[in-house]
Amino acid sequence: MKVFPYALVGVGLIVALATAQSPAPARPDTAAELALLRERVDALERLNRQQALTITQTTRYLEAQSKAAVAMQEALARSEKEGFTFGINPRSREILLAGWRESLASAQKELPSAPATSGSGPATTTANR
Repeated sequence: MKVFPYALVGVGLIVALATAQSPAPARPDTAAELALLRERVDALERLNRQQALTITQTTRYLEAQSKAAVAMQEALARSEKEGFTFGINPRSREILLAGWRESLASAQKELPSAPATSGSGPATTTANR
């Protein structure tokens, strides 16, 4: 009878340990997971196309602004050649032209170019100035 309490404690420990173990993690449904991942990839591809379009449009806008700055510089040069700086205060006009030219030159510096896209849409590429 002295063995009975030890056996009872041993059986109790075995039962306690067996129930304390966490069950094996459930295996995820691979078909559902694959469908979810495909949805995410599709969403990311749509976002990528939208961003590529925005980059292309922004680059075209910036290129147009740079060309307009060049045209304005040419107009300033023609105006100066025709005698714009002669008048009541020619020095103030020279300062105005110099500041304007500096502003237009800065509009043409480090013009970003659209990254080359592979396949899905047209993109313009320009060299940085």
